[in-house]
Amino acid sequence: MASHGEVLGTFAVYYREQREPRLEELHDIDRMLPITGIAIESARLVGRLRERNRFFELSLEIFCILDPRSERIVQFNPSLPRVTGYSTEELMSMNYRDFLRPDDGPDAPDPLPGPASPGPQVHEFVTRCLCKDGSRHWLEWVSFAAPDGMLYAVARDITERRQAQVELAYAASHDAVTGLPHHRMLERALVAMLRDAAAPVWVLIVGLDRFQVVNESVGHATGDDVLKRLAGRLRVAVGEQSQVARFAGDKFVVAVRGMSRQGVLELAERLRAAVAAPIEGQDYRLLLTASVGCSHSPDHGTNPESLLRSADAAMSQAKRDGRDRVSEFSIGQMRALEQRLILGSHLRDAIRDGELELYYQPQHRGGDRALTGFEALLRWNSRQLGRVLPGDFIPVAEALGLMPEIGEWVLDAACRQVRAWLDRGHRDFNLAVNISAQQLQRPGLVDKVAAALRRHAVPPSMLDIEMTESSLMENVAMIRRVLTELKALGTLLSLDDFGTGYSSLAYLKQFPIDKLKIDQSFVRGLPTGADDAAIARAIITLGHQLRMMVAAEGVETQAQADFLTEAGCDELQGNHLGAASPVQEAEKHFSVSQGAC
Repeated sequence: MASHGEVLGTFAVYYREQREPRLEELHDIDRMLPITGIAIESARLVGRLRERNRFFELSLEIFCILDPRSERIVQFNPSLPRVTGYSTEELMSMNYRDFLRPDDGPDAPDPLPGPASPGPQVHEFVTRCLCKDGSRHWLEWVSFAAPDGMLYAVARDITERRQAQVELAYAASHDAVTGLPHHRMLERALVAMLRDAAAPVWVLIVGLDRFQVVNESVGHATGDDVLKRLAGRLRVAVGEQSQVARFAGDKFVVAVRGMSRQGVLELAERLRAAVAAPIEGQDYRLLLTASVGCSHSPDHGTNPESLLRSADAAMSQAKRDGRDRVSEFSIGQMRALEQRLILGSHLRDAIRDGELELYYQPQHRGGDRALTGFEALLRWNSRQLGRVLPGDFIPVAEALGLMPEIGEWVLDAACRQVRAWLDRGHRDFNLAVNISAQQLQRPGLVDKVAAALRRHAVPPSMLDIEMTESSLMENVAMIRRVLTELKALGTLLSLDDFGTGYSSLAYLKQFPIDKLKIDQSFVRGLPTGADDAAIARAIITLGHQLRMMVAAEGVETQAQADFLTEAGCDELQGNHLGAASPVQEAEKHFSVSQGAC
């Protein structure tokens, strides 16, 4: 029988002859039973201890008994020597605070419970473990304070988890290509800089000039390598006094506090020069330039968003001024930017609120001045802002990515008007609508054009789709495919503002263009301007040789009309022949004699 009443077994005695046990034998058996029970219980206890020891020895977790009074480890399993690299003898002789340190550095509070520490008996904490080979491991502990003051603790090695957390945090806050902080990290730094208004905070945005050419010519992998090398150069250029981050795409942003205007301009020139130095890789050598825009608090903004926006506007101005230069944000730019923000906030609702309308400018044949059609021109009559000029709101719409939505409205409204004029008996005209680069780039344009034509039962040949030269050069192969599909619908295709874009004759002959429109900047100097006259004649000759019609826009005088007609221009458009007007006024041109001027 065990000490707690459990039956351990039975005691049997064997005799050679058949008889009953004698009294003294029964007495001996009674004396042997307790000793046998103790032996059985002891054997079982030893077995359980051996199983427990094997469990602790084989466990990957660290099991320790610590004495907070002596700061020694009384007992531990083999996992502790395995993790720390110290021998059993070294661990037994060491103060455990020599290698178990606070998680956050030497100035952080010691997480290890001391003797008779107040609070709960169970403690959870993390320590840095300084290993014998100099490496570091992070250990996550759970300890229990026994009544005798000892700490019974279990630790798990969380080094890999900690490293993964660090890597994830780094990836979330730093750019994968350049290793620079994301601009949102710099925005947080700007918030801290701006708290002290005693010194100005400067923001500089470095925009690489025509960097898309690098990606298109040598590939994105090389482009990423170039960005990485440039990031290193910019780090060196800004030094310790400034912070640099990747802003977006081919832009970098630098923030500096308390520097003079002259010092900032010198820094901007160093940044520009850092980009301008030749960049050599394994199989490439490139020469790049950069445009740098600068803004500062409090004049250009008192928060990160406004300072970044102002610096970006200044950088864009530097690009417009010829690139490879430094531009400071100006009061004029500030007013323009504020105006663009106001326009943008109202423009989003213009379609919904019915504030957009089309004006129609007549187009006439060059020889007999007969009406050939109209160009639909977008106008915005805002309830809050009044009439807004297209030159003011169209760039805002492009910047906000609203042109596809607005262009779809224009396309539908134009086809509806063609149908209305056809129903009134008007014939032999076409209507031109302008398609933006954003519309050409976005999938589905051909389907939208086809749907508008079907919806209003408009013959495709009556729709003339106009686009600018620069819009064709965004993605030549894709644009060529889109134009071929539009041509297959039966629509006319015109190239607007010809002579002001970046197209080459090699590309021009690849597009199924029906009409070239001479830009009004060349018409303005006619007929006295020798250069303008030469350009106009060259465009007319080129267009005819490519089997295209040639039109001129911006015709303001009879002399200009006569010159263009004599030069062979097929179509004329401008205020001399009729200004853009609302639909009721435009419709009157149908009743005018086709031979009138």
